Amino acid sequence: MGDVDAEAIAQELVAKKAPLLREEILQLAFYLPNQGQHKAAGERGSAFFAGAYRHGGITRLRSSYRSWPWSIQAVTRYIQQKVPGNVFTSFAILYDQEAKPHRDSGNEATPNVVIKLSDFHGGGLWIEDPLGQDPQDIDGRTIQGTNTEFEQDTIVFNAKEALHMMLPWEGTRVVLAVYSVQDVDRIPADEFEQLLQLGFNPAPVQTGDHADAPWQVPTFALRTEAADRKRPHGAPVRGRDHRQRSSGQKAIAAGYQMKKSVVLPLITTEMHPGEAIEFALDTIHPFTKNATIDSDLQAVLQEIVDHPAAMCDRRESLLQHWDARARDLVPESESLLKQIPDRRWRSALSSTWLYGVFRCGLGGSDHGRHADRG
Repeated sequence: MGDVDAEAIAQELVAKKAPLLREEILQLAFYLPNQGQHKAAGERGSAFFAGAYRHGGITRLRSSYRSWPWSIQAVTRYIQQKVPGNVFTSFAILYDQEAKPHRDSGNEATPNVVIKLSDFHGGGLWIEDPLGQDPQDIDGRTIQGTNTEFEQDTIVFNAKEALHMMLPWEGTRVVLAVYSVQDVDRIPADEFEQLLQLGFNPAPVQTGDHADAPWQVPTFALRTEAADRKRPHGAPVRGRDHRQRSSGQKAIAAGYQMKKSVVLPLITTEMHPGEAIEFALDTIHPFTKNATIDSDLQAVLQEIVDHPAAMCDRRESLLQHWDARARDLVPESESLLKQIPDRRWRSALSSTWLYGVFRCGLGGSDHGRHADRG
């Protein structure tokens, strides 16, 4: 598959006034590139895809139209010739491709059509049918269905709701699978227009002109009407001054975010959704901005940078000083505690977190005894 003359051949087919022949589309199909396999495919086979696709809840137009526009138009013309008026947004040319039992859950509940392109024996579909006479054992369950053969080179069925799989065949099996994906009316307006120009026939959009559908409004123009708002547009966001605001701003500059009430929010007035998106895109991330630091703090930071060893020595000296001072005060503290007549109150004060940590820090394992002295 794959040939530089494929588009030239396809352009001639599109310009042809007479109906297209199955053999002509089959010849063209062998010139198109292999784009992988259907998600339910087995180990053999390949495929070419065109039209709309749906993945992760998003529907878009496949990029194959950029390289193969004439080939796609030739195929869609043949589809409309075989099944006039059939709704479809996509097609796949399947080459000797097996398919395990599956449902096409991303499709619309519109008829799928499989069109036979090559000559082969067998190769129809088993289609789930409660009244069918051809049961299949699938995942340990017996499911009723019907072995369906091609009639006038086509099989029509509901691939979204009915389990289906390919039946064995002999020869080279090339078929054209025609289907509609969900939410095609949500693709960008230019891609929807391209889909129509390529000859696909999507279902009518319920909201009228696709270009005027609500989801096609430019992002920055998105609005929330007054009746749907909790607060009026433009109203200031309520906030109060916080005693740690200066520290919070410095923390943000250091790449650390304190609790949200410490600093004001980035958006300080009520905005429409489009305004908020545009504001966010234009905003410099707070973690990447330099902090506004007062001169005293700047001097201290510079001193730490310039003389780190001296700063460590200073800290060590202060720790030793206050450790010695704390040790000196232990006897006086214990004497004061003993003067408290109420035993429970004395015990509670002796067991405070600060006193306990201090005693443990001094290696005083007799903290518990002090707490219980009467």
